[in-house]
Parts: sequence; C-alpha cells; structure tokens
Amino acid sequence: METIKPIKDAGLATAFKKGLAVILEKYKEIEGFSGYEIMHSKIANINSPTNREKLKCPFTVLNILLTPVDEEVIEYRNDFLHGNINLNVKKGKKKYAMDSFEISMRLLTLLNMILMKMVRYQGYIINHVKTQEKGLKKTINEEYYREI
Repeated sequence: METIKPIKDAGLATAFKKGLAVILEKYKEIEGFSGYEIMHSKIANINSPTNREKLKCPFTVLNILLTPVDEEVIEYRNDFLHGNINLNVKKGKKKYAMDSFEISMRLLTLLNMILMKMVRYQGYIINHVKTQEKGLKKTINEEYYREI
C-alpha cells in the first residue's frame, strides 16, 4: 500500500526534519521564544498526513469515488465529532451548508460504503440522506442508492 505521507522517501523526510531541528536550535535560548518543546514536537511529526488525507485514504484504497458533497462532509466531520454538535460558525470559518442530522446521515452512508467494500460487496447501498428528505425538510438531489 502506498504511503500517504507528504514526503514519501524516508531518507529525505529524515534529512528535512533534521534541517528544521537545526534551525529550531538557533532559537532555543532567545528571550521571548517559549515554544521550543511545542515546535520540536511539531517538527518530529511534520511528515504526518493531515486528518483529511487519513480520512480519504480508505476510499482511495477501496476505489470508492467521492462526490464533492462527500468531500464537504469529510471536512465537516472534525467539527462535528470533536464537540461542535450544533455546528456553530467559528470566527473566520465558512458557514455550514448542512445541519448535524444531514451530516450524520451522509457519514453513515460513507461508513457503509467502506464496510461493504471491505467485505467485497459490489452493488448498490442505501443513500441514507436521501431517505431522510422529509425529516431534513429539504430536497436532496441524489438517488436513493449509491453504487460501489
């Protein structure tokens, strides 16, 4: 399986981290620079993929096509699952296009796609958000089933 790290070559990644660590050391004793430990930790993990990349990886590996709306839901997932249940708009962030019920239905469909693909299912699965149009009080311009 292909690595999802930004720098795929391990030697190059190590050299890059060492170079950054050398630069950081120059600032260690400077007055007013109190973030050494935090920065050191960040440098150690600089070649880690983003949460978005980690979340999209199973879809890539399982050859599941994501729609633009799926991509948007994956973006919302962090806020939704890390406590912003009401999806209140934070300063400097864009307004959410979906409510928490719609997001949960879309996440359920995405999860089902992964699970069914993992057991080698090929065919159609229920598009849960489409089945909940009435509860959402909006029209979902999608089919009732999604092919995987």
